[in-house]
Amino acid sequence: MCFLKILVLSNLFSEEGLLDRLRVISSRDSYDYYLIAGDLLRGPHFEYAEELLNVLPLANTFAVLGNNDPPELAEIYDRHGIYIHGKKRKLGDWNLIGLGGGLPSPQPEAFELSEEEMSALLESAGVDEFTILLTHYPPYGIFDTVSGINIGSKSIRAAIDKHKPLLNICGHIKGEGGKQIVGDTMVVKVASAYTLHVTEINLENKIGVRDILIR
Repeated sequence: MCFLKILVLSNLFSEEGLLDRLRVISSRDSYDYYLIAGDLLRGPHFEYAEELLNVLPLANTFAVLGNNDPPELAEIYDRHGIYIHGKKRKLGDWNLIGLGGGLPSPQPEAFELSEEEMSALLESAGVDEFTILLTHYPPYGIFDTVSGINIGSKSIRAAIDKHKPLLNICGHIKGEGGKQIVGDTMVVKVASAYTLHVTEINLENKIGVRDILIR
């Protein structure tokens, strides 16, 4: 396994305080890759997206949308060449596959997919044991409890159980980050960046995961 150091952002919700801090971090070349696991914006604040993408090294940045992100954000990501929803890209020795959006909810949100749509995208992208899977939604039963109810995706969980990717990096659920082994896969739940917390993943002989408070 080649050594990779990855910084993951999720649930930014247009938090302005992040931008200067991330500018300092990216200027130090501290990370090999930057991943955005969705919910970048709070409303159609597209100028915030452009500011963030001016901060991050785009050649080493990849992103998916969250359930709250407007579809126009995908066009911005596409224009910068970082949008990986339903796509596969190389990440060192590994393949990175992205799946954005969320499941249908009682109050429709900006980007929703059915379980069938999620399953089809994951199968067509070719998830396997060499995959790092970047999703906005968590897999069913893992970091997905809201008011005592599991709200995660059964399609993502089925892909993990069947194809055994190295990692599933997910966001959506607000709060601190965490990690849990599911079969042969480590599920990493990303910290909420609007609280100025981000998640660092180190891929070496062992997978290291930690939350960082950026000041």
